[in-house]
Amino acid sequence: MLHASRKAMYRPNKLRHVAAICAVALVFLAGGYLYQLSTISINGDFSHLGISADRPVLVYSRTDCSACSALKTLLAQQDFAVRYIELDQHPSQADLRNFSALGYQQVPVLITRKTLIVGFHQHATLLALKDI
Repeated sequence: MLHASRKAMYRPNKLRHVAAICAVALVFLAGGYLYQLSTISINGDFSHLGISADRPVLVYSRTDCSACSALKTLLAQQDFAVRYIELDQHPSQADLRNFSALGYQQVPVLITRKTLIVGFHQHATLLALKDI
């Protein structure tokens, strides 16, 4: 059996070990969050997709997609004309080609003249709408 002084000696090492594990976990989580922010929103010129002053927002979605429904609800609360292309409701060949050319399979995809957002991200969407 260890003496009380030896037991006390092991406690600081155990605390350092736990603190090191927590620090690594925190760095990992922060890195994942920053990577996610950089991949959900892409800046560029997307005017070639038919975005105009009359309809400054284009959304590729599906009728059976819950994230698409959440995005539609958010956009309905804003004052923008939105063109929705429902990929499961017989879109035109040109619309399918444009969506395929983007290189994404996930929906929703929200596009303004300067921003493309993949998935439903409320904060990123509201920021993109401010730039219209």
